[in-house]
Amino acid sequence: MSVDDISAMLDAEFAKLQNLVTKATDSDMGVPEIVETYYQVMNVSSMCEMLSHQLSGDEHKPLMAKISETRDFISSNFDAKIHPKILDSLTTSIQETTKILQSSSNEKSQEDIEKESTMFEDLRKKMSTKEFVEQYQKGLS
Repeated sequence: MSVDDISAMLDAEFAKLQNLVTKATDSDMGVPEIVETYYQVMNVSSMCEMLSHQLSGDEHKPLMAKISETRDFISSNFDAKIHPKILDSLTTSIQETTKILQSSSNEKSQEDIEKESTMFEDLRKKMSTKEFVEQYQKGLS
């Protein structure tokens, strides 16, 4: 694979990441969007890490500059802004759903039982996603 191919691949993955970060900045994200965004961040970060260890010399300076810009983008836009927002949002949502489920009455119709079942499944997904997000946080430390 040539340096131009590697550069084009990094550009494509970085463009996907920028799009996801823009969406995350503009709106609240559901669990699938959160997971997709974190995987893309980790994918691009891993590419940068791998490439930075393999490239050296003057012929790779433009690609090394692109890697540095990409890392800076992740650090200043995702790690500093989006990641804390996602973690706070998940924490708040989990607390609210837990409070609702704990306050439900003993007398339940079939509809109430189905609604609670859906809420429990949603809560499980959010808690699992929060664990995933917290693991990312540990990697930042």
